[in-house]
Amino acid sequence: MTIGGSASIEQLSKDKKGSFVVEADYTNLTPYFKLFKTLRQPTTYPEIAGGSFTYRRQTSKTGMLKAYFYGNWSRFGYKSESLEYPGDEELFELKNYNVYSNITYKESLGKNWRMNAGISYSTNKDDIHLDTIAKGLRANVGGRSDLSQARLVFTRSLGSFSSLRFGGEYQYAVENTAYNQYRLDYVDNFAAGFVEADIFFTLSSLVVQVYELNILR
Repeated sequence: MTIGGSASIEQLSKDKKGSFVVEADYTNLTPYFKLFKTLRQPTTYPEIAGGSFTYRRQTSKTGMLKAYFYGNWSRFGYKSESLEYPGDEELFELKNYNVYSNITYKESLGKNWRMNAGISYSTNKDDIHLDTIAKGLRANVGGRSDLSQARLVFTRSLGSFSSLRFGGEYQYAVENTAYNQYRLDYVDNFAAGFVEADIFFTLSSLVVQVYELNILR
């Protein structure tokens, strides 16, 4: 038994070349924990809220721009019997939020050529509170992760099924962690380029090629 709901709105542009969708949802488990007893006693009833936004736009006969955004927030907490200190209680409480977003674009660059580009950003943050209540042993743990990415790919069609792809990618990551007064932070970034191919062939095509070579001889 829960409290909550979800709603969405979808709209098509007047020129029918674009659209957007907005969605939201909320869930609260308070009624369930009020009615049913659990091994752990809730201190903060589980609660979660989220929403998303999607946008699409046709930029040309072969081009498409897309954007997506999602955000989420949640919290819960409980008390339970301590395994380390018999007779005492342990407290655990968590608050979290995370966000993800990306924008992509694709377009035809003429005969047999295509381009795909995209950027994204995501973040996740945790706030954790721990406490051995009778002992007063408190700990505050925090963590946050941020990641940004960019990617560009060009594709050359080689016949009906085969293709050649090349491009590059860049990532930038930040990690922040804290335990009471202690902190550990680092930044990482890297770039990479690549070339790859999908080659499609069948046994019949190999037989034909060998036959043609024998005739030429």
